[in-house]
Amino acid sequence: MPADTDLPPRLPIDRAWMTNTLVQLLRTPSPSGRTDAAMQLIGDLLDDVGLPFELTRRGALVAELPGRSESIDRA
Repeated sequence: MPADTDLPPRLPIDRAWMTNTLVQLLRTPSPSGRTDAAMQLIGDLLDDVGLPFELTRRGALVAELPGRSESIDRA
């Protein structure tokens, strides 16, 4: 078991924001193969929090949140 000093700091959780975001996403029409509106909503949310992202040629959204280390550690 890791020492307490090895654990990352706990992030604050804004449950109201998370609930509102989930409700917005669930209310967004996005049948299989037609996810443009949902991707737009998620892209807008990522823009709002300043997290850069890109869309793949197939319409998937890829965002990367950097960690504290540059190394690519694996479990």
